[in-house]
Amino acid sequence: MLVVIGAILLIGIVTNLWLVGTNNCKMTADLDQVEPAFVGLVLGTSSSPDGVNINTYFEERMEAAIRLYESGKVKHLLVSGDNSSIHYNEPRDMRNYLVNRGIPAQHITLDYAGFRTYDSILRSKEIFGLDEFIIVTQSFHAPRALYIAEKTGIRASAYVANDPPQGISNNIIAREWMARIVAVMDILTNRQPKFYGNQEYIHRDDV
Repeated sequence: MLVVIGAILLIGIVTNLWLVGTNNCKMTADLDQVEPAFVGLVLGTSSSPDGVNINTYFEERMEAAIRLYESGKVKHLLVSGDNSSIHYNEPRDMRNYLVNRGIPAQHITLDYAGFRTYDSILRSKEIFGLDEFIIVTQSFHAPRALYIAEKTGIRASAYVANDPPQGISNNIIAREWMARIVAVMDILTNRQPKFYGNQEYIHRDDV
């Protein structure tokens, strides 16, 4: 039993170190270093877990997306997140925040079925017709998203949003550690997104 547990832990550590190490070069928090792309893919998170206070992870991602758009590094934003019930709608909340900050609504496309990062990346290609984009999320999350993009034939880089002022919690770190292992398994087993739906290609002519 100890040997099995040790082997699992070793595989998890190696997987995490490898996944992060191979994708660090594609990440930057320096806007000047970002290579332009037509679309920025903004990965979702809850805007307010307690329904009162804004989630700083969410706020920092939105602010990073705004900087990316206003600098001209991207012309269009695809906001992808969970819309699993009428009471929980990450893409809508992202759009509302961005529009309130002056981003034109016609330059924002909503992906309502980005239930997981894996789904968001695959749907960006299969549903929205993208083979290149800039991912917007925090540094702890970006390596996993970049790995999935690379393995699914997408040219992607990541513009890293600021971490919350209080830092990344241990719970988030532990969850991401496990999520990276699951992402590798998803790729190896060719797992499909929970939902595909009708194609909704993002065309350059729309801007």
